[in-house]
Amino acid sequence: MRRSFAKTSGICSLIKNPLLYVILFSTAMRVSYGNLWPGYVYHTTGDSPDYVIHALSELSWIHRMPLYQLLIWLIGKLLGSAGGSAVFTVLIRIQMFSGIVSCGVFYQIGKKLFLRNWLAAAVALVYAAQPHLVYYEKTVLTEALGVHMMVTWTYLLICYLESRKNVLALGIGLFTLFMTLMRPSFVVLYPILALFWGMRVLFEKEKVRILLWGLGSLALSTACLLMYCYHNQTLTGRFMLSCVSYDNQLSILIENEIYENIEFPEITETIRTDLQGKDNSLKIARNIFEQYGYDDGVVYLQKTIRQNFSQYMKCLYSKWTEHKRELISDKSWQKYTSGQWADLAGKIQILLMPFSFRLTLFLCLAALVMGIVTWIRTKRVPYARLGFPTLIIAIILLSFGTLTHASPQRICVHMTPLVLLMVTGMLGQLLDQCMGQSKVKGEKH
Repeated sequence: MRRSFAKTSGICSLIKNPLLYVILFSTAMRVSYGNLWPGYVYHTTGDSPDYVIHALSELSWIHRMPLYQLLIWLIGKLLGSAGGSAVFTVLIRIQMFSGIVSCGVFYQIGKKLFLRNWLAAAVALVYAAQPHLVYYEKTVLTEALGVHMMVTWTYLLICYLESRKNVLALGIGLFTLFMTLMRPSFVVLYPILALFWGMRVLFEKEKVRILLWGLGSLALSTACLLMYCYHNQTLTGRFMLSCVSYDNQLSILIENEIYENIEFPEITETIRTDLQGKDNSLKIARNIFEQYGYDDGVVYLQKTIRQNFSQYMKCLYSKWTEHKRELISDKSWQKYTSGQWADLAGKIQILLMPFSFRLTLFLCLAALVMGIVTWIRTKRVPYARLGFPTLIIAIILLSFGTLTHASPQRICVHMTPLVLLMVTGMLGQLLDQCMGQSKVKGEKH
């Protein structure tokens, strides 16, 4: 009798748990959206064929970070002679399963941050229904796993603020290394994390033992990253994290015809010849570095930027003004499908993420002001309320600093969950103030 009652009670609690419906809804979205694109999708930049060709043959291709290549290589090894297109199929299944799990983790973040569970469930459903995130899960690029990693990193940080466990302090730093080896843009997390631990020292007076775990893991992660940069130096002659930023910067110069440099006539002439062959700017940039080496190529790049600095900055500013009114959500998936379902998904995307880059920066400034007011009122640092806008601003600035042919939406895709959490937190705070509630669950974070 007791067992029967316990089983019934367990089933009832499961049915009442919003997490179940978040998981079911995210699964349904991936099935429905996924049918818009047959099989897997290559991005138009041609990165995906390069990924697979190099990942299955060698693990030292310097144009991309190693972790995604390692994943493809492992899948290829496991499948053996049955590889080929099956590699893509398995990879896409892994990414879509990871997306479903990240929706559940996103809900758990909301539960820890917001006073109302229904608000956490609502924003988790909005996150699960993003068409552009599902699109990247069906694409052979790092964007999808990058988003899922950002959600997991945020969850680890929130859990640490709640429990102060040493293992979480250690895990945050090591997971940051893991993320950076997937996407180089995650290097922006290192100064953010250093600032976080510095604020813990100054304002929280935490035990030195706990801080040593956090600072130690950050130092270890940084050391490993520097070792990887040294490994790249043995391959290219240049101490660097990735070739991508150099490729992109040179591509910007070529696109805007500011590549002339009398100190490097051979490189200038090679670019001019390649342009006559109608190659795209990124392909030309990679060709330059492969032909002349990254050591001489980077010297040429840096001197050319210094000589044309004002023009270079104007190019970056023009790209910002060109994109600042665009929505931060990516709709490049519409290239691969058509018809009423594509139109419907496009309308859903605009409804779920109606934030332009300009509006996002404005909301970030507003969130910072609200966070500082909360800090003064409660005399405790609201890390989540200050952290989300700070990280979003850093991501946007870093992305536009190396923006080339790729849309800023693609580069900034991993800030989507951060924007949702930031905006929901602001709405929750305003709602609490309107209802006269002085205690806000997220304030302890």
